[in-house]
Amino acid sequence: MRLLLPLVLLSSPFAEAQDRGTLNNAIQGCWELVGGSGFRKSERCLKFIAGTRETWVIYDVKTKEPKESAGGSFHLVGDTFTIKFEYATLPKYRHFLRKPFTYRYVRTGDILRITEERDGATRLDQQWKLCE
Repeated sequence: MRLLLPLVLLSSPFAEAQDRGTLNNAIQGCWELVGGSGFRKSERCLKFIAGTRETWVIYDVKTKEPKESAGGSFHLVGDTFTIKFEYATLPKYRHFLRKPFTYRYVRTGDILRITEERDGATRLDQQWKLCE
């Protein structure tokens, strides 16, 4: 049985994705929005990145009621990641579905800065802190 586990891991999609270079360990994990575009003290926004999947959820700090959620698959090239949203809970985000969005990320310590520029203007600038 000990030999079976390493064989299963070597043949898993996760191992194949690592071999293709589509994963970047620097951004894997749970992140909390701590500043920038969309930040509100009355809400908590968490982003979960695992493998080539990302999802985020926003909930009210006082009531603990979920407010929004969206997610999908992404791929990385250098410091740029492109995500295709596969689901969104609110109609205002449905126009995101199945369209690629490209962002730039820079990780410094426990902070991940995500930016998006479109038409020469910064459209998104967020700071995320690695969850403890």
